Amino acid sequence: MRVAIVCTTIFEPRFLPPLCANLRIHGHQDECTIWIIPDRKTPDSAAERARQWREWGFDVRYLTLGEQEEFLDRLGPLHRLIPYDSDNRRNVGFLKALEQGADLLISMDDDNYPRPEHDFVGGHTMIGQLTDEVVTSSTGWFNSCELLEVEPAQTLYPRGFPYRVRRQGPAAYTSQAAQLPLGMNLGLWLQDPDVDAVTRNFAEFRVIRWSGRTYHLAPGTWTPVNTQNTALIAELVPAYYYVLMNQSVEGLSIDRFGDILSGLFCKKVCDHLGYAVRVGGPICDHRRTPHNLLKDLHQELAGIALLEGLTAWLEHVRLSGRDAGEAYLNLADLLEEALPQFDGYLWGDSARAFFRKVAGAMRAWIEATRIIAHERPLATVTC
Repeated sequence: MRVAIVCTTIFEPRFLPPLCANLRIHGHQDECTIWIIPDRKTPDSAAERARQWREWGFDVRYLTLGEQEEFLDRLGPLHRLIPYDSDNRRNVGFLKALEQGADLLISMDDDNYPRPEHDFVGGHTMIGQLTDEVVTSSTGWFNSCELLEVEPAQTLYPRGFPYRVRRQGPAAYTSQAAQLPLGMNLGLWLQDPDVDAVTRNFAEFRVIRWSGRTYHLAPGTWTPVNTQNTALIAELVPAYYYVLMNQSVEGLSIDRFGDILSGLFCKKVCDHLGYAVRVGGPICDHRRTPHNLLKDLHQELAGIALLEGLTAWLEHVRLSGRDAGEAYLNLADLLEEALPQFDGYLWGDSARAFFRKVAGAMRAWIEATRIIAHERPLATVTC
């Protein structure tokens, strides 16, 4: 299996030593390409670090800003929807992985460090296999933080878990025999869990242990999907555009939810195509870089509020399409058509304008994937 590991960073790539050590320990060095996507703030020394690891036998590709521009120039209108100074740059790595013929895409954040005792790539290569059983939830949602032991003990939910579902309390999970292909894998973390800024501003906690359990989520059973430690089969990359952030919504700036939106949209396509989603290992140490938690809250509030209505709509909308690209295009169209019906807190003109732009960006993403695959591009793309 050809594996592409994609990470964007504005720091020294300190994740490279533990990542490469993990690949060597578990025998995946020769099957992996590591794509490092720098931004304008990335230090020049990062390219030298990548070159050193390449000399030591690892296929590390450091895509300079000039090389990124040259690549994007031929991919249609998507170019202007991948801004600098944004973790949206990881989209370049996703598309390069697709162009290079990867079978499996692993997205990781630069503050996630694979642990030597957990086979990082091996844990993710479970996808593509068939399940023996799948899990459904009484609330329709699965709380991945339930697989983690937290100190001090408390109930946590992953970032992007709707508050309307949290208020229902713990879900009951039911297992049933099923043979479904696994399309995505969500690895978890020790130390710092991926929770939202509301939670971080009122509580302190630390993940000290993973339960060792994994679950296969049935179509229709939801969980937030981030880009920290996540893998998907190549066939799903056309449905995995990292959504444009830092947009104005009703006096706020929506940010820090690009991965959550992209993950939810991809999960919907997985459900439509009959893929299950695996949650559990592999495990990384999440050594979170310093954040201003009140600023994070300001940036996340719009996303938290808008997800209440958006997720309720996603749960019930029905897609059409024979593959991920067709289903994703259909989702973009249905999203744009549904915008007038959304109401509630923050659902005003600017929120609808933002999601119209998102729908246009989703179409531009499909245009880019079709150009890479040498397929006939769309007749028109409205961004």
